[in-house]
Amino acid sequence: MSSQVLIENDKLAVVQLSRRQHWLRLALWVSSEFRGGELVRPERAATVSIEGSDPLSSSYDRTNWLSGVTSSALYAFRALRIPRQRVVVAELAGRLAAAEMEALASAAAIAVSMLAERELKLPAEGWTTEARLADHLMGEPTDEDDNRERAH
Repeated sequence: MSSQVLIENDKLAVVQLSRRQHWLRLALWVSSEFRGGELVRPERAATVSIEGSDPLSSSYDRTNWLSGVTSSALYAFRALRIPRQRVVVAELAGRLAAAEMEALASAAAIAVSMLAERELKLPAEGWTTEARLADHLMGEPTDEDDNRERAH
């Protein structure tokens, strides 16, 4: 059975949000059709470094922050009515409080919608938002599951 992949993997979406001393930079691209497992994975050489600015967010690790990207990417695919694809994070950096996870979610949904060349209205109230697409040459697969999927 052949799959319909609507988003090409030759573009990288870069979304930056800033508000006072807090900021976020998220860069991601999409790869193969999602068939289960982890929807969002960092590249091998990805920068994933969020500085927590309050006691709760200071206890967050990479998994907590990537979960915000995952839930928002799922929302974007559903809202845009396009097939799910694996999301590969090239960079996730910034300084956020726990209550600002919504900003991270908005950034991820904006990035997916840009890659899909569709518009998705999302509130990022109080945040200055900059978003752009860049050319992206597909890098190394994020894990051996991607290698097996590409072989089929």
